[in-house]
Amino acid sequence: MAKLTITGSTKPVVGNVEAYSLAVFDNLISSNSFSFPPAKIQWNIHVQDRKGWRITHGNKKEGEQITYKFTHKSLQYKALKIEVTRGKDKGELYIKPKQAEVPKILRINLLDINS
Repeated sequence: MAKLTITGSTKPVVGNVEAYSLAVFDNLISSNSFSFPPAKIQWNIHVQDRKGWRITHGNKKEGEQITYKFTHKSLQYKALKIEVTRGKDKGELYIKPKQAEVPKILRINLLDINS
């Protein structure tokens, strides 16, 4: 089992799109890296709160390169980590989003009081 590494920013800025990609440590070859068909590469974001680590919903992605856009809500957690899985191989990257220098409104939700 090879240890996978994730390349990308460990201090992403809220509101900016950050790219993350997959690499394998030097001189280590995964037991399933040459299998056919190639194993799926799956990405998840875990957040740490008072109760421990949990997977966030709606953030599962697939592929060697992915992008995430962190929201203001991500600042409230103790820690975040991006986890990647390829077959039996796993890797993780601990991240701590930082607040944008100039806060901006990213989205507005309009609610109808009558419905």
